[in-house]
Amino acid sequence: MKLLKHTSAVDWAFYLSLLPVGVLLWWGSRYRISLMPVWGPWEFSWAWFLATALALWWYWRGVVRLPSNERPAAWRGVCYVTGVLAIYAVLQTRFEYLAQHMFFLNRVQQTVMHDFGPVLIALAWPGAAMYLGIAPLASPADRSAIAAANPARA
Repeated sequence: MKLLKHTSAVDWAFYLSLLPVGVLLWWGSRYRISLMPVWGPWEFSWAWFLATALALWWYWRGVVRLPSNERPAAWRGVCYVTGVLAIYAVLQTRFEYLAQHMFFLNRVQQTVMHDFGPVLIALAWPGAAMYLGIAPLASPADRSAIAAANPARA
């Protein structure tokens, strides 16, 4: 019941919108691939869709909740979003199909997934923002474990 008290209407609207958007993307990638936009998934994966959407949402929500003097610089936000979207782009868009058939693009995909994207996410140093973005969803035991793992915030 405590979760319901800490989750705002905007959060619920976002979480509930994930289902119809996900179903629409799944349907489009399954039955109408030629009508999908460039950023749409080639082979829809609920895991990648939810991981990308929630990572971006929790980061944004955490940045908004940070005091203005503790908010990350704009370049750090750009690094985070670019890193997450780069990984999404090489795993879920038509690039994935091309990488299955062209070895050079497969190597580009591997470099983005294992080097470029994670380095950009690490440069963004999103821990504090993610903590504040996820914290209302965590149980008190989870929050104390997160705080213990992040002594700078404790």
